[in-house]
Amino acid sequence: MESFGDGVSDESIEVGRNDTADVFVQLERWLLQNGPDSEAARAVLVEAARLLDEQGPLEAEAARSELWERFPDSYGSAQTLWASTVERLYEETPGFERPERGVYAFDRDAI
Repeated sequence: MESFGDGVSDESIEVGRNDTADVFVQLERWLLQNGPDSEAARAVLVEAARLLDEQGPLEAEAARSELWERFPDSYGSAQTLWASTVERLYEETPGFERPERGVYAFDRDAI
């Protein structure tokens, strides 16, 4: 392992390169292989992961409303969007967590 004059090793730089975008690329790949057949559902799950990653744990209502604003034409209602994607698939999709009743989170380290 190479060490740089400022005390930063190439190993720590490598960890830094595994940035947020890589996590979501990995999630997208997993969803293509293991997730729902619907492209819209996969897109909602990736966006839900981004939302939860950026804003921390959110109550279902807040996350559902935000996703509905981003995907108003994909489902008939915010409730249908949520029930058909996050609520139905969070347990089997890597990174999604429900730390308490009615609250959802995303752990990028689980990808």
